[in-house]
Amino acid sequence: GADVRKAEGVMVDMEKHGVLPEAATFNLLLSTHALHGGEAAARKVLRRMEGAGIAPDPATYMALLRACGDSVEAAEHVMEEMASRGLVADVRTFNVLMNVYASHGGEDATRAVLARMEAAGVEPDAASFTTLVKACGA
Repeated sequence: GADVRKAEGVMVDMEKHGVLPEAATFNLLLSTHALHGGEAAARKVLRRMEGAGIAPDPATYMALLRACGDSVEAAEHVMEEMASRGLVADVRTFNVLMNVYASHGGEDATRAVLARMEAAGVEPDAASFTTLVKACGA
């Protein structure tokens, strides 16, 4: 869509001005691609980011999780990839994962993610419980 083209245009402008993108720049571009192009487009941005020598951070993986839509398998792969890089999921990351499960896996699966969150020492917040209500069919 137009938003993706505009965002890519800004990246081209940055390069023309000799300005190197930062992690935050790539994360925003990744989020734009995740919203408009799905996981494959988001992963392409991740490869560009890594090619530029910029390590993904938790925000990168939150954007990738959002790009998974309702694919539990893809979301779990993102969580494994994040952990393999030594990055720790925070409450926002778990909430995005819970949303994937709420959309696809139902209440029991969403409750299981909440239990994983707590087992990891991450305290659920209001959004966590709102997602659980969503999973109950509200």
